[in-house]
Amino acid sequence: MTQQDDPIRLRPDGSIDIAYYTQRGRVMRSEQAHRMLRGTAQSAPRWYRRGLWGFFPRVAS
Repeated sequence: MTQQDDPIRLRPDGSIDIAYYTQRGRVMRSEQAHRMLRGTAQSAPRWYRRGLWGFFPRVAS
């Protein structure tokens, strides 16, 4: 088992704060999933990124 640098977070009644660690785990899993998928996602087509007004030619002001 490894040594922990930070103490275990406890609730006021002395029990372990399960809600805190559950949320922390969800955030960590979400961040890992984003890191894994970052390089695999296809970028949107160029015309789609310009939005609705991208179809119309620009008028000189």
